[in-house]
Amino acid sequence: MRFLLIFFAFCLGNFYCASGQPQFELATTQLGFRPESPKTVTFWVKNQGKTKLPNQIPFYITKVGGRIPRKAVPVQDKVWEPFPFRFPIDIDKGAYINPGDGALYSGMLQKKETSWGTFWQADFSDYKTEGVYQIECEYAFTVPFTIEQRLYERLERSFLSFLQNQRSGVDIPGVRPMLHTDDAQLDSDSTFWPAAGGWYDAGDWRKWLSLTQGNMEALTLLCQKGHPVFQRQALDELRWGNAYFQRMIADDGLVFEDVAGGMLRFGYTYEDGWWVENHPGCIANNSKDDTDGIPATGDERFVRVHYTQLVQYQFVRFQMASMQVVAPHEKGLCLYLAEKAWKYGQAHNTDRRTLFVAEELMAACELYNGKSKLISEEKIETLVAEMLGCQEINHSGLSGYFMEEGMKDGYRSIAFASEPPLALLRFWELNIPGTENLREKVKQSLVEYGSKFLLADAQCNPFGYTPYGIYVNPPFPTNQLFRPTGTENRFVRSFIHLYAPKQLPHGNGAVVMSQAYFLAKSGKLFAKPEYQVQAEKLLQWTTGHNTANLCLALGVGFRHPVPANFVAYKIPDAMVVGFLGYANDTPYQEESNVVEWSTQEQWDVPFAYTVAAIEWLK
Repeated sequence: MRFLLIFFAFCLGNFYCASGQPQFELATTQLGFRPESPKTVTFWVKNQGKTKLPNQIPFYITKVGGRIPRKAVPVQDKVWEPFPFRFPIDIDKGAYINPGDGALYSGMLQKKETSWGTFWQADFSDYKTEGVYQIECEYAFTVPFTIEQRLYERLERSFLSFLQNQRSGVDIPGVRPMLHTDDAQLDSDSTFWPAAGGWYDAGDWRKWLSLTQGNMEALTLLCQKGHPVFQRQALDELRWGNAYFQRMIADDGLVFEDVAGGMLRFGYTYEDGWWVENHPGCIANNSKDDTDGIPATGDERFVRVHYTQLVQYQFVRFQMASMQVVAPHEKGLCLYLAEKAWKYGQAHNTDRRTLFVAEELMAACELYNGKSKLISEEKIETLVAEMLGCQEINHSGLSGYFMEEGMKDGYRSIAFASEPPLALLRFWELNIPGTENLREKVKQSLVEYGSKFLLADAQCNPFGYTPYGIYVNPPFPTNQLFRPTGTENRFVRSFIHLYAPKQLPHGNGAVVMSQAYFLAKSGKLFAKPEYQVQAEKLLQWTTGHNTANLCLALGVGFRHPVPANFVAYKIPDAMVVGFLGYANDTPYQEESNVVEWSTQEQWDVPFAYTVAAIEWLK
């Protein structure tokens, strides 16, 4: 009997999906809004077919559990009363009775034809009363959401919980036992290297410095701007992560890239490991996750001994930044290691790709801010000039974006999309004496990036989604859409393209949240409220106001993707990597029970950028 019931339920579900019945969606952020936040609700129809809807659809805000009264709906020979309980809920039947009754606010969803399809959308930013609400229209409900001033503390708490649960080398009750206490051995000569601790960055056991050092940015800001309780927790987490980073530097100043990540030792080259879209990484090694936990017994995982300018300068940057919040007795070691790493990097500057220049500038700025004697104003100005030289400006169409490879292609990155403008913004923020003219030039370039690139392209879709990147001579143009920018030989996509010689389908979560961080910070520093509004729109997209009607932050909201964490799926708070794009550059997020790493894997990078952004939205 149990089997028959399961089989019947399965068949019924498949019949419904196959029948092409229209599915109505009404979405807004599941995190909620601050009273002063921009507030948007969006309606659309999946499997629309011949469904015809009016150009305007009324919507109503009610308290959670409240419903607008409807006429009774006949079901066979019974009458289901619509109030206070309605089951089955057949919301598209039974006309409203006095629609104003029970509504706290009403408005009108307006039809919009966009490149992503047909949507109905409304703004209710003028509703500012704190509380817990739902929105309903004739065809659908949103999930519950709040309006509250202390809204962002939920994300702060969730981020700290995520990092604690991603700790390596300790027992995490309810998540995982103690693992990898014996990390690691050098891949050059198998010498044991004390590299236990740190964080796993995603849904596996790898400990990448390129992808976990960025957590220090968010933690430093939390230590300075967060709730007092979170400040203490953030400092504890920062110290935990930094203890691992400080063990990943050799005596000569070389900073190692990862533990258990790379396979260069098996004959691959560094360029083989240059992931698509300007992201440094390597072919992953999953062969040594199981160890005995006892150091120096010969079965340890490997440390990749290879120079990476990104990691080298990230290390300098975050050692110096952490000096702002750690105790006085801890500052000396941070400075000593940062300066040692800087000297090594300066002696091995062989790669002038845009991301590397940006990280070198970030490192130089933090050395200056920490009063290191190794850095001069002239060095910083030289790096600023080089960074500005990577930017395309004054085009007839989209403008202000950064370029790569001798200005031959657009700069794009799945993990560090806005690092170039963030580096320039950090220089501007320092207000170094004698650099007034250069600071004004930098400000103009950043406004160009924000207004003529991010905000300009965000107008092309109903959610204010910012662009992934510019392409010159895009790959496989007959197989996928690249939108014209208004400038000859320049094309733009909202999402990572699907076809490439080194294919890496990957969600855009880190891209949009790094852009949100830039917009939130520059909006505050430049007194540009439209930038902060746009930053909040991207945060709202990430937390539920999107075409999947799913909150990508698993610790908040009510509807989430299935989290793809292949080895530790019990992590309660996390953020998934986000949306891919179809060939026509419309958004795709896996919504079924399939486990798909490219959109569902848990990842710290978008989460860190999210927390950094909200600290500048306060």
